[in-house]
Amino acid sequence: MTERVARTHTNKSNRAKDGLERKAVYKSVLDNPFQLGWPSVPENVQNAVLASIISALDGVADMHHAARKESRKRKRAVDDDAKRVKLGDGKEPEPEHTAQAMDICPVTAVPETPNKSLSHFSFGINKVTKLLEQHAQHPGGTLPSSDQVSPNTSLPKLVAVCLADINPPGLVAHLPNLVAACNSARACTSRVWLVQLPKGAEESLAAAAGLRRVAAFAIDQSAPQFDAFRSLLESVPLITASWLNPSVGPERALIPTHIKQLKTSAPRDMRAAKEARAQGKAAAKRKKSKLPKPVIITA
Repeated sequence: MTERVARTHTNKSNRAKDGLERKAVYKSVLDNPFQLGWPSVPENVQNAVLASIISALDGVADMHHAARKESRKRKRAVDDDAKRVKLGDGKEPEPEHTAQAMDICPVTAVPETPNKSLSHFSFGINKVTKLLEQHAQHPGGTLPSSDQVSPNTSLPKLVAVCLADINPPGLVAHLPNLVAACNSARACTSRVWLVQLPKGAEESLAAAAGLRRVAAFAIDQSAPQFDAFRSLLESVPLITASWLNPSVGPERALIPTHIKQLKTSAPRDMRAAKEARAQGKAAAKRKKSKLPKPVIITA
C-alpha cells in the first residue's frame, strides 16, 4: 500500500482562486485610537520578574498537590460508601444515604490550606480577568463579595502574562484595556502593572505552581512577597486610557491621527472580473430555478 502524503497549503486562505491575475493593492485605513498595546518591558526585567514570581511561589506546588490528593481521597470515600449501601440491599442508594455519605466525607473544590499566602495569588486568564473587571467597577477598596470572587479580596497589583507562549495571542488581547481601565478610574488609589513574560515562562510558572498550565498570574497589593517586585516595576510603564482620565484643565490634548496601510489584492483586469462575477451569479440563479419546488401538504 502506497503512502499518502498529506497536502500542505502554504496560502493564508484555502479557498479556491478565481484564476485571474491579481496585483497587490494598499488601502489606507484609520487606526483605532481606543486600542491599547502591551507595555514595552526590557527583556532583563521580564526575566527578573519571572524569577521573582517563581521565588514567591515557593511551596505552592506542594500545596496544590496535597489539595488534589485530599480531594481524590474524599471523593473515593464517598464512592465507597455509595457502593456499600448498594451492595447491602442490592438496590441503588437512596438520596438520603448519599446525602449522609456526603455529610460524613464532604467534597470541597478547594480545601482549606494552612498557608494564607496562597490567597494573594490568582492563576489563569479567567480568574485574572474577573479580578480586573471587579477592580475597574470598584476601584476604591476591596472587592465586594460575589459568586465569582471571594469577599474582601484585595485588588491586584501586578499582572504577569505569558504572551510569547499563548496561541492565539487574542486570548489575552483584552488585558491591556482592562488594566488601563483600572489605572484610569477616577477613584482609583492603587495602580496595576502589566508585564509580559519571556518565552517558556508558562511551563516554568506551571511547574512552580503545581498546575498544568499558567498563562496569566496576578498578585495583590497586600501580599508580603510584593516588596521584591517594587524595584523591578520602576522601569515598567503604566498603561492608562487618556479618554477615561478626568480632565485636569479646560483643554484636553487630542490623539494624533494615525493612518495604517492595509495590504490586499485586486484583479488586474477589473472588467473581466466583473463579467466573471455576473456570469457566476446568473449560473447560480439558473441552477436554483431548476430545483424542484417543495410541496406543502395541508391536512
